[in-house]
Amino acid sequence: MDALSVYAVLFAALLAIAAVVYLARGIRFEAARKAEADREAGVEPLTMRIARAASEIKRAIPRQPTLAGGRLSTADELRKWTALREEGLVSEEEFLKMREKLLG
Repeated sequence: MDALSVYAVLFAALLAIAAVVYLARGIRFEAARKAEADREAGVEPLTMRIARAASEIKRAIPRQPTLAGGRLSTADELRKWTALREEGLVSEEEFLKMREKLLG
C-alpha cells in the first residue's frame, strides 16, 4: 500500500468520525430543544414521570409489619390467617390449628 492510499484511508476515517460527531451533536441539540419546548408547554419530563410512577407503585404495595427477626408479630400472623380463612383459602380446621399454635 503506498503513502497516498494510507492517507486516503485516514481521510475517509476522519470524515466518518466527523459525520458521527455532527450527527450526535444534532441529536443532542434536538433532544435539548424538545425538552425545552416540553418545559415551556408544562409537560413533565419522561424521567420525572417514571420516577413519580415508581414512587406511587412503591406506596401502593402494602408492607407487611415484621419484628426485628423478619417474622410477623403474633397479632399480625393471626390477622393474616383470619383473612385467609375468610377468603376460603384455608379451612376452619387449619385456621384453628394455627391459632392454637400461635397462642399456645
